[in-house]
Amino acid sequence: MRKIVSVTKRVVLVVVILVILAVKGLLVSYAFPRNVYWMDSVRMFFQKRLIKAAGTIQIETEVVDGFWNIIPADGALVWSEIQPFFHLLQPGDIMFSATEKYLSNLFIPWLWQHAVIYLWNRQILDVNEDGVMKRNFDELFNLQTISFLKSLIAFRIQRSDEEIESFVAAALTQIGKPYDFDFNIEDDSSLYCSELIRNALNEIGISLQTTNNFLREMISPSSAVAFMQGDVVLKNDFIELFHLSKEGKNLINLTEK
Repeated sequence: MRKIVSVTKRVVLVVVILVILAVKGLLVSYAFPRNVYWMDSVRMFFQKRLIKAAGTIQIETEVVDGFWNIIPADGALVWSEIQPFFHLLQPGDIMFSATEKYLSNLFIPWLWQHAVIYLWNRQILDVNEDGVMKRNFDELFNLQTISFLKSLIAFRIQRSDEEIESFVAAALTQIGKPYDFDFNIEDDSSLYCSELIRNALNEIGISLQTTNNFLREMISPSSAVAFMQGDVVLKNDFIELFHLSKEGKNLINLTEK
């Protein structure tokens, strides 16, 4: 009996050590990607599926205040409220959105969660789990049924027409690239939304500042918005066109305040 107990303890100890080593290996792989291929492959197998699930699973009463405090939603923007502001947009304008009712909102502790580039006639350049593609704006955020959109902000690049055309052209060349589930800005073979915008802005000499998030240098939609709002005051590379939100059931444009 003692021998059986002793063997069981050893097995448990070995399992615990293996689990610790596996977790440590995955963390090292995340912090220092592209060093050990098989470890990156294992991590990405799980990471990709987790991110996909979090971006599609809907929950019912979600606006995230801080990291984990969930409060009821007061109301969302609908297409009929947004549409009148689209006459202000020109090709190359950049929009950022804040949403609710997706499980991913629990894991993104910042206000702004997505970014798109306006092209023409309600068409945008978007990056979602299927990669970089053109879409109609009203296909996003469940706008065609029950809206999940809480806030929308738009910026214009203050450069020449030729430079803005170069920005749009650089972004359009990325169509077809897969989504960057690893959020690795050092590898442009795949892209996430604000990474696409960062890379296209680089082509016209505008550099968005990265921030360290979750052990990675990243450019998040929120850090891009903060940079652009600060840049409006400091360097005038951007102007804010509108910032739509709700106070209860009333639409407000915070840019006018």
